[in-house]
Amino acid sequence: MNKIIQNIGLGTIMLVYSVISNSATLIVENGVLMGATGVDVNGVLYDVQFLDGTCIELYGGCDEISDAPFANAFDTGLAIAANTALLEQVLIDSPLGSFDSSPDLTNGCFVAENCTTFTLVENRGLLGLTYLVNRDLNNVDTATGAGPLNPASDTSIFSPDGANYAVWSQSAVVPIPGTVWLFGSGLLGLIGVAKRKA
Repeated sequence: MNKIIQNIGLGTIMLVYSVISNSATLIVENGVLMGATGVDVNGVLYDVQFLDGTCIELYGGCDEISDAPFANAFDTGLAIAANTALLEQVLIDSPLGSFDSSPDLTNGCFVAENCTTFTLVENRGLLGLTYLVNRDLNNVDTATGAGPLNPASDTSIFSPDGANYAVWSQSAVVPIPGTVWLFGSGLLGLIGVAKRKA
């Protein structure tokens, strides 16, 4: 009986660790990475879609502060955190596809060597773009980069072959602590059943 409880306990520790170190869930259609859910950006979960188009089309006009998913992005470090989260949690090589090694497997990116992904951000009352590069010419991922935005002239700020936009929204994923509590409750039930059988 003690051996059963020890095995259940070890399995649960591993399961709880897996839940706590939860990574994003990739959305893949026909081998193409379309986005992800549950992307952790400084402890807040977001969903993201990789889309082709213009800032005006994809960000509700791209002309108001409320259009940007991240406020004070550079002062608070959110711009770099969001880019880093994409590179570490989403644009990765996984059983679903080699999305880091082959940037052209990401929606909107048709160049095998690299892909630039833009995100609309706000900082100090101004709109701008932050960007990451998945596999630059030196075969390195780059999470930093920023540029000014002129939405009035934004018909297409990038080459349609080698770039896309990350369109973010707050995630509807169940918070991790609730999931851990659920697993803990299940563990207690299993221990109770094991004790009754012994």
